[in-house]
Amino acid sequence: RSHMGGHILRTAWGVPDNLTTAISGPLPCGFCGCSGVTECAVTFKESRRSVSWELQCPHKENFQYGSTDKGSDNCPCHNVPIIC
Repeated sequence: RSHMGGHILRTAWGVPDNLTTAISGPLPCGFCGCSGVTECAVTFKESRRSVSWELQCPHKENFQYGSTDKGSDNCPCHNVPIIC
């Protein structure tokens, strides 16, 4: 995700980037860089104890939402999607 994030930021700032497929739209997918693709829409499900997500992007990678949300002493940041 951080790799694709670098491409998304370079595109947003107008910095040239060597990509086979250009980053598109105002809200590109963090896995493939496409925007407006139905498969890339993230769906969140919130229960009393946890938040889960579903995404059909063919480039998605699984990650542990719970452990990322807690952070740690070495990495206190909480870079997780939230329900708005």
